[in-house]
Amino acid sequence: MENFTSKLDRQKSSPQLSLSYNLDYDESSVWELPEITDFHKGLPFYVQEIGMTIAYEQYYVKRKGLDSYMLCYITEGTAVLTYDDTQSFLSPDSVFLINCQNEHIISIKQGTHRMKCYFVHFTGAGAQQYVDVFARVLPASWLTLSHSNPILPGILRLLSIIQKHIRSSISILECSNLLSNLCFNMVEQAEKHAGFEIPPQILKIQRYLSQEYAQKIDLDLLSEQFFISKSYLLRQFQKYIGCTPLEYLIQTRMVEAKKLLRSTTLPVAKIGETVGFSDPSYFVRVFRNREAITPLKYRKIWVLSL
Repeated sequence: MENFTSKLDRQKSSPQLSLSYNLDYDESSVWELPEITDFHKGLPFYVQEIGMTIAYEQYYVKRKGLDSYMLCYITEGTAVLTYDDTQSFLSPDSVFLINCQNEHIISIKQGTHRMKCYFVHFTGAGAQQYVDVFARVLPASWLTLSHSNPILPGILRLLSIIQKHIRSSISILECSNLLSNLCFNMVEQAEKHAGFEIPPQILKIQRYLSQEYAQKIDLDLLSEQFFISKSYLLRQFQKYIGCTPLEYLIQTRMVEAKKLLRSTTLPVAKIGETVGFSDPSYFVRVFRNREAITPLKYRKIWVLSL
């Protein structure tokens, strides 16, 4: 079997990668590197590497600048994860989800003879959003789960598919779907672990923006109306909603504008005004930047498709 050192050559090919390591591992460890095609790269998620590591006392990997996300589940022993300048000790049924562009160190707790984990490196068009949400909910980027959780079975299923070396479209799509479910489950578990609930005040502001999007709204107005400082409002809204209040407002206006473009014959300028854009040229500019076409072209496409 090709050893782990030679398999690191794929990671080393990344020009921005900083890497040091001591692979003190058991020969029964598994590391699969599936062939990655253009079909993979067009999917929301795809596996770059996957495997199972049995590591001993001198094991460590230090990386930065790897274009990958890593999900790792500890099943035996205690691993040490250093990430974002925070050191964490991960016992069995602990799992972490990290962005490997950021510096991270994975090692073994001193006094631990053996550690076993299952890991998957992945990426794709949809990956960053999930990892970002997970990190926002749980800044430590790891949690310990109950033994009966869906994460480890999902990784094991992925590993089983990859080990069969079946290059069919359906197996590639199944892997993408499994990764999507794993990332969703990680976010869901993180929210439960953190007791993540949107504060009532943020919900009120979100509801206000959803209902009053046609009005002239800025941070000063929101701050005054909801008795909250602008800086605190920005931090909290970004944390719980995932964007700034003004970005949420523009998103809402865009959704309503597209509804009107598809369902009415109102002039484009009138639609912009109706959803809160007082300047018609600004409305067209924002629409083109976000949809890559003008409002009029968008309307023609949807009218022809009906």
